[in-house]
Amino acid sequence: MQLPQGQVSLAPSTTLAASPTGGWETVAPPVLSGDQDEESWDPALGRWLPATPGELSPSGTQYAYIDQATGSVHLVTPASDSDVVLSTGVGYQVVGWVNEEIYLTAAGTAGAQPQGLYRVSAAGGGVTTALPPSTAETWYLSAQGAIWGTGVNPQDQNPPASGSGDEVLRYDLATGTVTTWSYAPGLTVNLLGVTSTGQPVELVEGPQANTLEVATSPTAATRLLAGAGLDSLQPFEVSSTFTDSHGTWLTTDSGLYLLTPSLTLDLEQTGNFANADVVGPCG
Repeated sequence: MQLPQGQVSLAPSTTLAASPTGGWETVAPPVLSGDQDEESWDPALGRWLPATPGELSPSGTQYAYIDQATGSVHLVTPASDSDVVLSTGVGYQVVGWVNEEIYLTAAGTAGAQPQGLYRVSAAGGGVTTALPPSTAETWYLSAQGAIWGTGVNPQDQNPPASGSGDEVLRYDLATGTVTTWSYAPGLTVNLLGVTSTGQPVELVEGPQANTLEVATSPTAATRLLAGAGLDSLQPFEVSSTFTDSHGTWLTTDSGLYLLTPSLTLDLEQTGNFANADVVGPCG
C-alpha cells in the first residue's frame, strides 16, 4: 500500500502453498517452509518470508518455525537456503526472539490456551524452561527486551471467562521476574501490541464500557478511545498491530491507524482492514 494515496497492489512472490509436512511453503524459489499461512516482509533480505513478524530474527536474516508434523523447532537462513532443526518436541509455538534466543510457549491440550515459556538458542541446543506451565498465564509476544502476555490475577473475585485475562504481564529477561501491568478486576484485558518505548497497547472490555488505551506504567494508562457496552467500539475492532520507527500501526474495521510516539491516534487510510495485517516496517 502507498500512503497517503491508499493505492493497494499485490506484492510479487507472495503466494504460499500447503507443504507435505502440514505447514506452508513459498511457491517462488527458493522454496522456504513455515508453519502458518502468513507472510512477512523482510527488509534485510528484500523479500517475503513464510513467517509471522514474531518469527523473524532481530537482524532479519533468519526465522524460526515449528514443523507441524513432528513438532520440532526449525531455524531457517534464507540467504544460504539452510533449514536446521534446533530441537525436537511436541506442541510448541513461537512467541518471538530476544537477541539470539527464540522464546516458545507450549500449546495447551484440548483447545486450552498455551502454557509455559521456554527458550532455545539460535546457535543450537535443547529447549530450556524460562517459566513453568501455568493455567493463569499466556505469553504472546516479545518486544523491547521482554516477553509480554496476559494473566488472571488470583485476587480477582469475578475473573473473566476461561481463556481471557484481567491483566497484562511483562517477563523481564534480565531479572527473571514477572511484573503486572494494567490489572482490571472483573474485566477482560486484551494485549494488542507494544510500542517502541515498551508500553502495552490494550483493549479493556467490560459490560459497561470498552476502552482502547496505552499503559504508560504499571499504574497509569492513556485512554485513546472509549464507549459504553460490549460493542461500543464497533466498527473500531483492532485486528492486528505492528510497531516500527513511525509508531504502532493498527488495522481495524474502519481504517488503518498509526499510534504515534506521542500517543496520538492518527487515521492514515479509511476502509475495512479487518482481514489485513501490517507485516513489515513502513518505508
